[in-house]
Amino acid sequence: MDENYLKQLDAIERIKQMGGLKKSNPNSVRRDRGSLDFQERIKMKLHCESQRHADTIGKKKNASSNDGPPMKKSRLSNSSDLNADDLEKVINSKSKYSALVDIQQEMKQNEYFNAMEKTEKMEQKMINIMQIEVRAVSCKQCKYTALTPSELCKSENHQLLFHKAIKRFFQCTACKQRCYSLDRLPLRACSNCGAESFERTGMMNEKKGPKLAHENLILRGEEMKYINS
Repeated sequence: MDENYLKQLDAIERIKQMGGLKKSNPNSVRRDRGSLDFQERIKMKLHCESQRHADTIGKKKNASSNDGPPMKKSRLSNSSDLNADDLEKVINSKSKYSALVDIQQEMKQNEYFNAMEKTEKMEQKMINIMQIEVRAVSCKQCKYTALTPSELCKSENHQLLFHKAIKRFFQCTACKQRCYSLDRLPLRACSNCGAESFERTGMMNEKKGPKLAHENLILRGEEMKYINS
């Protein structure tokens, strides 16, 4: 129960103990000034207390119903209190961080392109390599030379000779199938098409992009569809 309301009840109880409020006699010419003043003060006090109690309840209701908007207003008011120096500091801090982000992005791009450049250089180097030196093995009983011994030679304990050899790279002229040989020329036909014509090539094929329209070879010229049909 509210404290003001309790005070109001206490005042009413005191008035009852004093005999209540005396009614004024309308026919009386002279009124009791002391009693009148006391009654007026009590009435005024009760009226003020009741009015204050009503105002307090109304304020509490308004505060409970408007909890959200006042917070927003206070935030807006706080943000509007920023002066020019504060705004300049905020802008400078943002520009500083944006500069750091730009530097970081530029560093990442440089790392990416440096890695791509190294990869392209390595690919170009492998394209230009036609032969490399390797460790090979030869079997006198089976009369072959290869990079690794066969399972038959291992199981029968053939006499194996390990030595250095030259590994050469070739491709079939017909189907462009790649192969290698430890001799000067491949001793077997192409495993893909059976052709026996080979040409030297690099350790890695050159990457070719899609051909442009003017790069396509048209032997009979440009063909027009649906002419004279």
